[in-house]
Amino acid sequence: MEGKKERLSNFELMRLVSMFLIVLWHTTLHSTLYQNAYGFLKFLLDIIMCFCLVHVNSLVLVTGYFQCNKKTGNGDKVLKVMGTAWFYKVLFLVLFYIFGTETISKVKIFQELMPIDFNNYWFICNYIVLFLMSPYLNRIVNYCSQKELKRFVLILFATLSIIPAITAQATIQNNGFGVIHFIFIYFIGAYLRKYPIRTSYHFKNIADTKYRNLLIIAFLSLGIGNIILYNFGDVIRRFNVPIVTYFGSLLQSQFLGYSSPISVLMSVIYFLFFETLSLKSKWINHFAATTFGIYLIHDNAFVRRFIYKFLNVNDTVISVSPIKGIIALIGYAVIIYFGCMIIEETRIILSNIRKGVWKAPKKKQTAPAFIYEEEEKKKDTPIKEMLPKKEKKKDKKENENPDSFIDF
Repeated sequence: MEGKKERLSNFELMRLVSMFLIVLWHTTLHSTLYQNAYGFLKFLLDIIMCFCLVHVNSLVLVTGYFQCNKKTGNGDKVLKVMGTAWFYKVLFLVLFYIFGTETISKVKIFQELMPIDFNNYWFICNYIVLFLMSPYLNRIVNYCSQKELKRFVLILFATLSIIPAITAQATIQNNGFGVIHFIFIYFIGAYLRKYPIRTSYHFKNIADTKYRNLLIIAFLSLGIGNIILYNFGDVIRRFNVPIVTYFGSLLQSQFLGYSSPISVLMSVIYFLFFETLSLKSKWINHFAATTFGIYLIHDNAFVRRFIYKFLNVNDTVISVSPIKGIIALIGYAVIIYFGCMIIEETRIILSNIRKGVWKAPKKKQTAPAFIYEEEEKKKDTPIKEMLPKKEKKKDKKENENPDSFIDF
């Protein structure tokens, strides 16, 4: 569309990758495969889940990164988010009711007809609240100096990540599923935008390739360390010593938590890696716009109960060797991912047609007489007065990524 700002493709690529990780995560969990796996297959699933863990935090990080410089929230975007979510809720309610694949109570029908349902789509509900709060959060970001903002982020990291990790969530935290965690991650994203790590500290003297390699090594090291701690916790938890069992349970409980210190650090490194990429692709930007729909489709309550049972994910993966099982699992995730992408792409096309985006070009019309009179007057105007006034230089990143995670 004319006048629409072009997004940075590196972050659009991150959205696509993160959404695939979400699909793979849900395919593993909601199919009950992770709960039923054992032995070497369970170990391989632990590795996959550990490195998939960055998906939610990365999407909140990019929101803080691009939203932090805005003085007002975007009410139209919130309405579009709610409208798209409601569209898919009603669509699947009607489809599953007509085909009678499951019994739907009147209470369930009422819940599905509500624009916002906090029992489903927890991420979107948190995201809407965060987006509405963003102008006020930005006041804190823009008021604080770099030292103050860094201290504030570290305090949040200690109270909302480290302390819950060593006290079994004994603070105002919900293992990363609450709005409080989203606010914490939002501030990290805002800090990374205002004070880029790449141009600060000792990283500014490192070559781009070396910096990117360091990020990869750090990401893999944290992931492997997380797996080691999880298995170590599983071993010591079996000892008949209360204090040892307690620490073993703590190590295991933090393994797949969005708010765990390792998960937060891995998410930041994952985000910084994509920040280093220099990409510009209209195709990446185009398909990245379907990520929101992919989430809404595959994680719909009706679809979730149907799709994994229909594909028979659990039995298929467990019935073959662990390596073949992992390949099959990834294959199922790919099918779900691109299937949902096609559905969402179709919705976007139909929506654009409905809005009249693809109208035939209008015939050229002759300008009224007074237009020509104005042109004659301009000929006598001094050149200096005709020159456009200089505008303040805008943030390049803000121009190219005008919004945050969710795009339409």
